Amino acid sequence: MKTHKIIFATALMCMLSFPFLNAQSNYPKGKAKLIEFFNPAAKFTVPAGKTWYVVNIFSDCATDIIVNKNDPGTYNYNEVRIFIKSINGAVLTDIDKKKYGPVVFRGPNHERVQQMPIVLPENTIIEFIITSGDWSSTVEGSKLVRNDNLKAYLNVIETDN
Repeated sequence: MKTHKIIFATALMCMLSFPFLNAQSNYPKGKAKLIEFFNPAAKFTVPAGKTWYVVNIFSDCATDIIVNKNDPGTYNYNEVRIFIKSINGAVLTDIDKKKYGPVVFRGPNHERVQQMPIVLPENTIIEFIITSGDWSSTVEGSKLVRNDNLKAYLNVIETDN
């Protein structure tokens, strides 16, 4: 009897999970865009009459990994993080003040970022900032700095309203 309950529970979980396995088909139909950007040009405005579905943001470089020679099996690395700097003029990230807003890319550890998609209505102005450096366990100890040498990519689906 226990075997039947386990099989039923497993089958139920698979059925409930199925819609999430094919999540990319849940995006609306529209024009897919891949926009390359650098820090000096990391501000975007959603055109009037359009909606943007931000489906991914990623960097051209994840990190510099340095293997510790004194402690085999461990390594140090400088992370690359892309933050939302501002939305419609509201500052979310200010590196100089060590104020860190939502992270949309983190390399490595890509799973620890803002969930996608991010839906942006018409006329929304969003700005990103690409950083790199050492992230500390405390905000005060963080050594993230703006990195104008890295480029990033903004992947959006643009739909008509």
